[in-house]
Amino acid sequence: RRAAELGAQVEESRLEFDALVALAVAQRRAGDLEAAHETFAGLRDAMRGRGPYESEALYHRAATYLGQGEFGRALTLLEEAARLAQAARVRLAQAYVFDGLGDFYNDVGEDRKGLAYRRQALELVAAEGRLADEAPLRNKIGISLAHFGDLHQSPAYYRQALAHQERALEQFVALGS
Repeated sequence: RRAAELGAQVEESRLEFDALVALAVAQRRAGDLEAAHETFAGLRDAMRGRGPYESEALYHRAATYLGQGEFGRALTLLEEAARLAQAARVRLAQAYVFDGLGDFYNDVGEDRKGLAYRRQALELVAAEGRLADEAPLRNKIGISLAHFGDLHQSPAYYRQALAHQERALEQFVALGS
């Protein structure tokens, strides 16, 4: 909380934002979901009008709702976050939201739609050259592709899944993770 206050005082949006996200994530992990939602709502208010930050704040709150199984609320926030990220024209903000939409659609059983969003996210982070974001997306895509295997198409899906998993591993190794 103090770091967020200091960030606001010196007008460092990223510091304020990161501190509030860390606080809300800690609250969520501690099981205090009400406090996490309040912190994320306050974060959104603090970042209102700052496109990529506001979008990411909505994304994080949607992730909390997804974890609670509140899919309607999560989708509403993710759709709003997508509009804000696209209006701001910030690729990484768009990628985070698309990854969140991938999580959503996988959670509700629409795996192919989830995979399509993850591929869009991958294109965006790859265009930015961000291996730290690309590797986990490739991992998720590989897992999704492996789930699609059926009697007629499984060899093709498993080859694609393996290729994504191998590329993700190479990227994680390159990052020292």
